[in-house]
Amino acid sequence: MSIVRILELAFMVLAGMGLSILYFWTLWLTVKYSLRTRHGFLLVVGSYVLRIALVLVAMILLSGGDIKKLLACFIGFLIVRFVVLSSARAQRWTMLSEGQDEH
Repeated sequence: MSIVRILELAFMVLAGMGLSILYFWTLWLTVKYSLRTRHGFLLVVGSYVLRIALVLVAMILLSGGDIKKLLACFIGFLIVRFVVLSSARAQRWTMLSEGQDEH
């Protein structure tokens, strides 16, 4: 594998990470604003469709039809997803252990 190919795949991992950050940031905004509006359900559903479409289209366009690039992008997406979910679980565990559960 050439150095150029390795750099291309590394770029795709970073691109996937960026898309994942964008996805979870917009998810956070959606949850935040859905609690303040009368049409929260429509906001959540519409946001979901737009987020998924944006990520899929961006991954396909960035990969240029190359399955290895697409997989590298997806792996980058999953890395950030794992970090975000682990962080959320740790924060939730801390809140529960301190008795700050809001349920």
